Formats: sequence, C-alpha cells, structure tokens
Amino acid sequence: MADPIARLVKKDQYNEQFFFEQRDLTSSKLKPSSVRIQARLLGLSANNLSYCALGDQLHWYDAFPIPDTLPTPYRNSDEYAVAPGWGYAEILESTIEELKPGRRLYGFIPTSNMVTDLKLKPSELGAPGHWTECSEHRAQVMAIYSRYFEAEGDFALGSSEYARLWKAALFPAWKSGYILNKFVFASYPEDPVVSSMPSTVPWSKADADLTQAVVITLGSRSKTCRSFVHQLATSRAPGTGPIALVEVSSTREPTVPISKWSFQHRVVTYEDASTKTSLQEIAELGAKKVVILDFAGRGTALEHIHGFFQKLNPAVQVTLIGIGSGHGKVFSKDDLQARMERSSKLESLPMNATDIIDAVIDKIGEEKTYELIHREWHRVTAEQQKSNDGAANTFLGMDLDVRGGVREEGLEKVWSQLCEGQATGNTACVVKL
Repeated sequence: MADPIARLVKKDQYNEQFFFEQRDLTSSKLKPSSVRIQARLLGLSANNLSYCALGDQLHWYDAFPIPDTLPTPYRNSDEYAVAPGWGYAEILESTIEELKPGRRLYGFIPTSNMVTDLKLKPSELGAPGHWTECSEHRAQVMAIYSRYFEAEGDFALGSSEYARLWKAALFPAWKSGYILNKFVFASYPEDPVVSSMPSTVPWSKADADLTQAVVITLGSRSKTCRSFVHQLATSRAPGTGPIALVEVSSTREPTVPISKWSFQHRVVTYEDASTKTSLQEIAELGAKKVVILDFAGRGTALEHIHGFFQKLNPAVQVTLIGIGSGHGKVFSKDDLQARMERSSKLESLPMNATDIIDAVIDKIGEEKTYELIHREWHRVTAEQQKSNDGAANTFLGMDLDVRGGVREEGLEKVWSQLCEGQATGNTACVVKL
C-alpha cells in the first residue's frame, strides 16, 4: 500500500493545496457496514474544480470529512475541505461480507490516496453490485455521488487496461454526454424522454425531436461535448439526427473523428460564430428549431448566437441549455454570481445529470438504467480501442496523460495546471496512486 497522504484545499482559494501524511490508521476500528478504502486510479479535469467552486452550495464538500488526526488549524471545515473526484478505490478493510479486502469499487473518492471510510448499504433499488453511502454527513449529497459500483470485473484477468484508464479519466463527463443524447433528446421509442432538469423544466417528445433542428455546440473541445457529439453521430435511431451540427471551437479542426456523418457537420471558430455572415449561413439551412448547447463556451459568442436566432424568425424555436460550470480556473463568488446572472438573462435551461439519471431510474429502474449506460460505454471503448490499434493513449480525439503519485509531478502538479488554466480539451488525465 502506498503511504497515504491526506490532501486538503482552501475553500475560497482551492488552488492552494495542503498535504499531510496519515499515521496510526490501525488505531481506528472500522464501524459495522463499512469499508476502508484508498484511491488507486483518479481522473482529474475541470469538473474537479467545479466540485470545489460549488462545494458548499451543492454539498460536494460534505462527502469526505477532514480527518480528525490533522493539525488543529486544518480541521476547520469552514476554511478547508477534502476535494472530491471520480475513480477506482481498493478496499483495505471491510465489515461487509460481500465486499472483501483487495476488491475494487468505482465511485466518488478523495483526490489523493487518503484512507477514508465509507458506510455502505446495498442499493434499495435492487441493482446487483450497486451500493449506497449512507453516512449522516452525506445526507444532503446528491444520490449519484453516493452510488458505488463493484468494479472487480474491470480488473479481472484479460480485462482492458485501455477501458480502465479511460473510465477513470472520462466516465462522468462521457456519461453526461450520453444521457443528453439518449434521454433529453431521445430518439428510440422505448427510451424515456427526460428534461435537462426534470424537477423544474417541462419537456416533451416534441422538445426532444431533433429532425428539424440545427444543433450548435459551444465549448466543443470539452470532454462532455465530445462525448455528446460522438453519441449524436453514432448512437441514434435511423433518421432522427438533426439537419446539421455546428461546433463552435477555438480552431476549425474537427473535435471527434467520425468516419461518416449522417447529417451536415461543420466546425467554426468563436470569431466566425460572432459574425452575421456565418450566422446567416446557419439560418439558411432552414431549420424550424435551433438548439444551442453551451458547454461553457468562451467569450461572448453565446450572446451573439442566441441573440441572432432569437430575433431572426418568431416561428423558429430557440432552445438554450447550459452544460458544465466553466473552464479550468479558480472561480470567485463574484465569478459565480456573474455566471448565474448571465444564464438568467439568456433564459438558459440548466442541466443536472443527477436529476436526469434519477428520473430515468424512476421510469425504467436502476438496473436497466445502468445496464444501458455501461453497455454503451463498453461499445464505445471497444470501438475506440479498435480504431487505435489497441493503443491506450487516444479516445474521442483526446490524448491520455497518465501521472503517478500525489506530490510533485503527480496529482499536485496536475491540480496546479488545472487551476492555472493550462489543461487543454485535447488531453484527459488519470493519476495512478
């Protein structure tokens, strides 16, 4: 076992990191119905910064209490927190018969190899191999972040390291792109239609229909957008795609390699998208609906695009959905307030992946929901691995950056690069711990 290191961030300046060796772990007796885990593979992306920016507001900081063995100043949970993320963890100790030491779980874990305890119970919805974290401090954490999945099959003899590394690096972002295509813009009759925010946003089959639509994406090099674009191009019922997909990006290079598009496809720069000439060319496609998906696009292109189509023709329905909270950077409270005001002004519909998945589970059950998700993930990883001749370093047009360890060139440096905006949409990162 690698020496465990607890890693904290300062809540209001989460680019500041603090590291502490964990000692005397054997002196703490594991409680009933619990497992003691340590992260082994951890994905890092701009999403991790979102968990910090909204950590108190959305209770992501509640997931992992600060260890009470740390020095007094750092046990102040009003100022410091354990930053969470997604990946694989190994079970070190267990008081649950079904979960033996040495087995792995996939789920929400600390962003370090800090040893932590999870109080787990089998999913009440009945899906085999699914567990729910039920500690009191998790009472306000959204359900998706308290679901853990037995992952021993991902490490079994003959399993794909390619799929394992990319799942650690990308799965939450990919899943958001998948459910956006699969359920929000559902194309198969048997699939439930669910809005981007089921608890507050009404949505119908007509809203989900893309056959008379132009889809415009901003932030097109983000991991979630790449995943959505790939799903839109490769995983819809025949004849249900849009008239055209227009990706707004920093360059005119295609973001995702697709061998054959079943609809018109073009990539334009943010500068192009802000010109009347470029927008008029899109309007001439004759769509009855314009769907704008903002994956945290840059600059004021969103205002130009949205304003143009809002004024163009009252008969053309314009739908704007905001996906993701922003680029890799440290957001101040003023930054977050400005983003909220911008979304409100543009009447942007929010997207909440947790609510979407919970709504789908209500309609078709937990086991069926995750069967669909994992089946498609396996299809995509097999397709991508085959197209790359088995090389583990490329997926949906992205390269994989594999680091090792908590300090220096490992997690510590990757986090600093994320906070400084140095990470690019062309690279996904996974840290081996």
